[in-house]
Amino acid sequence: MKIGIILIFLFILIIPGISYSSLFNVYFWNIDSEEFGLAGSVSTRSGYGYGLNFNPATLPVYKNRKYKSMRQISLINAFRMVSLLVREAGSLPYDAVDSDEKWEDTKHHLKWSFYSFLSIYRIYNFYRNFTFAFIPLQEIPSIRDSAISSSSLVLSAKFGGIFSIGIEGNYYFMTDKDYLDPFAIADKNVNTREGFGGSIGLLMDLKNIKISIDYRSLPSTIFPYYSAPGFPYKDDALSLGLFYRISENFNISFDLVNFNNKNRDDFLSPRAGLEWIYFNRGLDKGKIYFGAFMDNDKKSFFTTGVSLNGIMDGFKYKLGFSFIFDIEKSIDNALVISFVFST
Repeated sequence: MKIGIILIFLFILIIPGISYSSLFNVYFWNIDSEEFGLAGSVSTRSGYGYGLNFNPATLPVYKNRKYKSMRQISLINAFRMVSLLVREAGSLPYDAVDSDEKWEDTKHHLKWSFYSFLSIYRIYNFYRNFTFAFIPLQEIPSIRDSAISSSSLVLSAKFGGIFSIGIEGNYYFMTDKDYLDPFAIADKNVNTREGFGGSIGLLMDLKNIKISIDYRSLPSTIFPYYSAPGFPYKDDALSLGLFYRISENFNISFDLVNFNNKNRDDFLSPRAGLEWIYFNRGLDKGKIYFGAFMDNDKKSFFTTGVSLNGIMDGFKYKLGFSFIFDIEKSIDNALVISFVFST
């Protein structure tokens, strides 16, 4: 608990300084840092975060005879929502009834305030051999001057003792500027692209070894424009994953992305990650991550990160930091910060 409190205070203190640093692209809006610390090699790792976008079969199933639910709340997004509400409220034309144009402005600002509220919450439901998840809004980091977000429905099921299958449906939208950044200037002139996508995955769990295969379809209206460290894949991608538990405290994972399109720039894009559990005291766990991957241009990146899981006043929390280092240039360096509570 003491370690957790210290890390939380450090986390709050470093955000302002890092946010304005020119050394890293900083992402701390509704993103799970663990996936980035492992270089995106998470298609065989059970979890509730962005890894579901790689393989929905990794959504855990607990075989509950009674219905149970879990809710995750992003503390960082709660702070952001307040900032956005203040910003949007200050931009509202309160005499909107006077003209159709002002009413359009009002609807625009209310829409973005609503989107920011959705990004706080995630809902997971467990019943027997099934788990259903609703992720209202999840942002996808991009190194371009744009922002991509998705709303997702995920269903996973376990059968045969060792097999899990998952299916996911996504609604994506991209704006030409990061409007969900509370430090951005309120502006109604934001161009938006929209599209639908989905994925299906299969996971075989042999305790110390896991093998996965998944297929992803992405909207062509958005992803030709998309580029971000750690996500070198596009539409119509079939991928393989392998996980091996070396010991109780060490495990490794490998992903081979898009082996079905030989003529594409993301053909056989490799990812690898190492996880070290440096302390484990019941529900309190500390982990360190290392990883490496290649992007579409075959540039090499290294990653590292740290996370702390624990209990605070009856709530489960997960605090994490991850760094992505561009080996050739520093312009694509990235820092990911996440802080999530589960109830």
